[in-house]
Amino acid sequence: MSFRGRARLGGMKALPLAALMLGSVCLSAADQAAPAKAATEGVTWAVDPKAWDGWKEDVVKMRAARKEQPMTGTLYSEEVKWKAYHDVNASFLADGRVLNLDLRGFGWEKLNKWRAGKQLVLCYEVSRGATLFDPETQTHLPVRHMVDKQGNPLHPIDAYVRSLDASSSYDMIAASHEGSYLWKVEIDRSVREALGLKHLPADVRKKFIELTEVRLRYCDLQGFFGGRAIHADITGSASGPMVGEYHQSLYRDAYFALSRLADTYQAFDRPPEK
Repeated sequence: MSFRGRARLGGMKALPLAALMLGSVCLSAADQAAPAKAATEGVTWAVDPKAWDGWKEDVVKMRAARKEQPMTGTLYSEEVKWKAYHDVNASFLADGRVLNLDLRGFGWEKLNKWRAGKQLVLCYEVSRGATLFDPETQTHLPVRHMVDKQGNPLHPIDAYVRSLDASSSYDMIAASHEGSYLWKVEIDRSVREALGLKHLPADVRKKFIELTEVRLRYCDLQGFFGGRAIHADITGSASGPMVGEYHQSLYRDAYFALSRLADTYQAFDRPPEK
């Protein structure tokens, strides 16, 4: 991907690309504590590095045709406005969305002092995942979870895939492949984070690895049989995009289920109480 060197925010001073790529970054838990090799033995990973990736060139073309993003160098970014911080770790945006942020290295006290209407940027990129970017401190705060006003789970991947504005059947299939790949990336990120927890008990680790394998196996098998059923029921070019969307939904659901479970393990990042 080419970078323009500066990122623009509506009504704000242009931000240097360094703020995006480096800046004062609050690393996610996965970056802070990558699991040792032994901790990931026997893990079934969602992303297969040898898998077909022929859709990527088409997605690059669709990205290039989009309107300019607020921040260059990301797959997706959107300007958002701050509303308020509430316990426990609920960051409200002006549009009603609620974020659960990884505040290690930043602190909730700083968020609690932010003024209503403060302009921020919600970002997504493969290397860092979903983040809330503060232009003033040049800090990326990892977004652990996000929900809408009704409490339905959201993720910037959803908005990114929509931003590709795929219209032809061919492009819709490519966009679905891109979405499925990114959900797999996020599944693996959650698994690495959970297995990197310093005090995760061996039995919990074993069960989590087993559950990950079962869930991914389900996605694979259900995607195969569900795809066959769609092709058998729908004739013409519409079946291809429908199958792609179905595959993407399976991995999306798997990500939310596994990441929520991984979140319940956060207590194992601290030594057990004696």
